[in-house]
Amino acid sequence: MTVSVERQLRRFLLATAAVTYLAAAVELLLVEHYEDVWQLAPFGLIAVGLAAVAWVARAPGSQSVRALWVAGGLAVAGSVLGVVLHVKGNAAFALEIEPDLGLAAATWEGLSGGNPLLAPGMVALAGVLGAAAGWRHPAADLGGR
Repeated sequence: MTVSVERQLRRFLLATAAVTYLAAAVELLLVEHYEDVWQLAPFGLIAVGLAAVAWVARAPGSQSVRALWVAGGLAVAGSVLGVVLHVKGNAAFALEIEPDLGLAAATWEGLSGGNPLLAPGMVALAGVLGAAAGWRHPAADLGGR
């Protein structure tokens, strides 16, 4: 039995999404990203994303593919929020150290401080990879969409 290139690509995207979600979780654990409720949010997004990836891998269908898309959208939205929170945290820390910091300097510190600006993007990438695996999935039967 020959597996189509499309099916192989979907499997690859799902596997890459799963590995990326897992790598993000390991990274978050290594940097002890669990001091408050906001820092736990990425773990929830990762769990939802992994569950959706597993569901589509095990039982592809319209509901599982939609769940994959929703999980991907949540991952991207959560990552945007993570970037905003990182920038705010960096700027607040800089202003705490140096209260007379000007707007430009505080903005720069917000973008370049200790909380990495693009780290939340790893979860967004996993979400996009998962959603791409569900793009025009033949098992989805979404009425031609």
